[in-house]
Amino acid sequence: MLVELRMSNSKLEKLWDGVQSLGNLKTIDLYGSKELVEVPDLSMATNLDQVTLSECASLREVHSSIFSLPKLRHLYLDGCTQLESLTTHIHMISLQTLWLYNCPSLKEFSVTSEEMEELYLSGTAIHYLPSSFFRNRKMKDLYLQGCVNLKIDGNELFDDRVMGSLTYLDLDGCKQVDASNLWHILHGVPSLRTLLLSNCCNLEALPDNIGLLSSLEFLDLSGSNVETLPASIKNLSMLKRLYMDDCMKLVFVPELPPSLERLELSGTNVKSMPTNFKNLSKLKWLELDNCAELVALLELPTSMKSLSAVNSTSLELDTNFTQRLLLQHISSCSLKHCNKYATPHEYVMLPGSHIPELFRSTTQTTSITIPYLPLSALCGFLLCFILSKPNSYLQFVKSSCHIYKQDKIFCGTSLRYLNNGDLISDHIIFWYVDIKYLHKIQKGGVNDHYIMSFEFDIQDSFCKSRKEVIKGCGVLPVYAKDLELKLDGIITKDIVQFQSNAQSSNNQEPVPLTDTLLQDEKKEFIVNDSCDRLAGGSRSRPSFRRFYAAALMLLLIASLAKQ
Repeated sequence: MLVELRMSNSKLEKLWDGVQSLGNLKTIDLYGSKELVEVPDLSMATNLDQVTLSECASLREVHSSIFSLPKLRHLYLDGCTQLESLTTHIHMISLQTLWLYNCPSLKEFSVTSEEMEELYLSGTAIHYLPSSFFRNRKMKDLYLQGCVNLKIDGNELFDDRVMGSLTYLDLDGCKQVDASNLWHILHGVPSLRTLLLSNCCNLEALPDNIGLLSSLEFLDLSGSNVETLPASIKNLSMLKRLYMDDCMKLVFVPELPPSLERLELSGTNVKSMPTNFKNLSKLKWLELDNCAELVALLELPTSMKSLSAVNSTSLELDTNFTQRLLLQHISSCSLKHCNKYATPHEYVMLPGSHIPELFRSTTQTTSITIPYLPLSALCGFLLCFILSKPNSYLQFVKSSCHIYKQDKIFCGTSLRYLNNGDLISDHIIFWYVDIKYLHKIQKGGVNDHYIMSFEFDIQDSFCKSRKEVIKGCGVLPVYAKDLELKLDGIITKDIVQFQSNAQSSNNQEPVPLTDTLLQDEKKEFIVNDSCDRLAGGSRSRPSFRRFYAAALMLLLIASLAKQ
């Protein structure tokens, strides 16, 4: 009794002639059988559950009996490049998943099912979805990416009585999508969580009813011709990711929902950030590459982990305010999240050609050695380097730390993936390495001293070293221990002196910085900071790393003010 027939990558042209009695057969897998030209009559395989014909490049048609199978749940025909038609008048009973993506010859399609949940039609040549499409009442995922010939009538196809279960809709590259039919589409998909409208060249505006999608988490408008966003977008209380890369007509972004975690505006002509930008308390990733009109970043949300502004040369990065803000942000956020490991995508990359003076350990080569570095209260390192204009695409940057103590040598590596594109000027890259990456030295004594050697490397997409594009680098040891504020030999009195000078210029009485920090810290206790939590206590002590973070901000201001 044949239950499974698995012959993937076979050289079969056909299975058998006529009808075979295969009442126990549940699975047919002929994946990659590139010479298969036909599928036999399967009407007697009444228990068939799954048919996989993916990448059968010579298959031109499917036997009509397959649509009558009462228990067929999964049908995979993706990559059947010669398949021209898949039509039937039979409303299937059990089919849940139908894959037809990358079938560029497919022009006719009319398959429906009472149980259909996933339909992949991306990359097909279909012109219409059938009028019977509304019968797919349980549809959850609909992929229409690259269906450039598809004519969409949102009023007929997307009815909330029909598509109320749809959570994922991919219309990437569908040329017929415009503001008018999109209004009807959005009206009919109240449960949508993901909406992909990238490269919809006729889409110039989003309809106001986008704000009614209360479950929407991801909106992709990249490469579309959208000129502005409706004010109602701030009502998307679940929105986490908003992509608007290469929306070249976009010049203004209204208030955005506070739930946003990732915002991509690269390649747009926006001149400023949304008015509520600093209040986006969950924003972690921001991409502003090639924003030629963007002049300044007024304030960054404290939750941010990564910022990229490659080739955004109009940014006033030489002003003390902007540079202070960016460096301040890196330091405070790295310390704020000190109990978590950074991901390889967390860094800041901006136009610039000078390492700030605060980085006492700097070099014009690719390596730095720091002698006799004390371990006590060492949190980690702030790293930076200058990247000159390369002539090839760079894949990632790597820093290796070699640690010497007597005869022992330890090594740790920090990796950051780059998305640099074609640089038009020098850029500076910052990132933070927590001491957790160098776990070996955590086992030493509090009075131990180490010699640390940092080596920087950068590699292209072929993993070839491109050290020649590094014009210089810097390392800043980061310390925090109780109420002591240290920074590679700079002690509290330097910070107080700087604050005193700043306040004197305003005819104010100087106040010691430590007193100010203590007053602020008394207002808030950090309960969830695992770095500073008291073991077994119901209430945690103040996070002294916050003291240090604020002090480091002021030192960075002082350093940049001297430039």
